[in-house]
Amino acid sequence: MHASLRDECDLLGLKIGDMIVDVASNNVGILVDRDRRISIQDDDVYFWTIHWAKETFNDAYSPMTIQMEEEGLKISIVIGLYDLFEANQ
Repeated sequence: MHASLRDECDLLGLKIGDMIVDVASNNVGILVDRDRRISIQDDDVYFWTIHWAKETFNDAYSPMTIQMEEEGLKISIVIGLYDLFEANQ
């Protein structure tokens, strides 16, 4: 029996220092901070701050920092949009 998408996401443990790679662009991101936010509808919601190694804009490279909701990030990893490389801690 195959695990559901939700089960696979629940098994995925993300931590500071983990690296993700966008498989479409080969852009590399590092998880640098996890932020808890309280939502009336969803109880606690967590966001990851991700520092991307490079972003191309007008042929110039510049670092980019984004925040991504944890469940969306996990789903992106499970379905293969991002490859996850765990930090050795």
